[in-house]
Parts: sequence; C-alpha cells; structure tokens
Amino acid sequence: MVLSQKDQQRKKLKKQQKRKQHTQQKSSQLISWASWPIDQSRVHSGLWDAGIGTVCILRRSPSSRFVVGHYLIDVWGLGLKDAFVQEVDPTFLQHQLSQQPMQEQTPAYCKALIIAASEY
Repeated sequence: MVLSQKDQQRKKLKKQQKRKQHTQQKSSQLISWASWPIDQSRVHSGLWDAGIGTVCILRRSPSSRFVVGHYLIDVWGLGLKDAFVQEVDPTFLQHQLSQQPMQEQTPAYCKALIIAASEY
C-alpha cells in the first residue's frame, strides 16, 4: 500500500506529537524524582583499578520506593559512557546492590565524578 504525500505528512506529524508528549511526561517525572532526598551514593569498588565502573545515586520517594541513577564511567579514557534512571522497589534494590561490589561515598564525591566524566 502506497500512502499519498498528504497521508505521509499526517502520519509524520502524529508521530512527532506522540514523541513530544512522551518526552514531556518523562521530563516531568525526572523533575519530581530530583526533588526526592538522596538516600545513598555508591561507587564501584574497582573503579580506579579497573578504570571503568558504575556510580549510583539512590533517591527515596515519600512512599519508600527508590529511583537509582546509574552512571557508567571510564576514568582512563572515554569519560561518561552510559547513564540511565531506574525506579525500583526496596527488595529488588537490595538484591541489585548485593550483586555489585560498591562502596558508599558522599553525594558530593559522586557528583564530582559524574560531572568530570561528562566534561571529558
């Protein structure tokens, strides 16, 4: 089936509107998460030995759920390689943290690592 040019434009416009709406929803969700207090900040134990590792910032919601910001940092060369945010429940969080050798650090230290890596 071949779409006319008008149908193609209509389809493209609809897709753009849907993407814009989705982005606005995610942005408002991230802003609300940023207002939650930082519960923990952790750094992968072998970050400086291996040259690569994860920095995690954990924020607790008023309903005791957690949002975790994961930042994959390459300290020897590429800087910030990957970052994502994940909303998790406390039992999953404890399981996830027990699987990784991480040290608790101050939020200021973690923020400095993330900013320095992103500026690299």
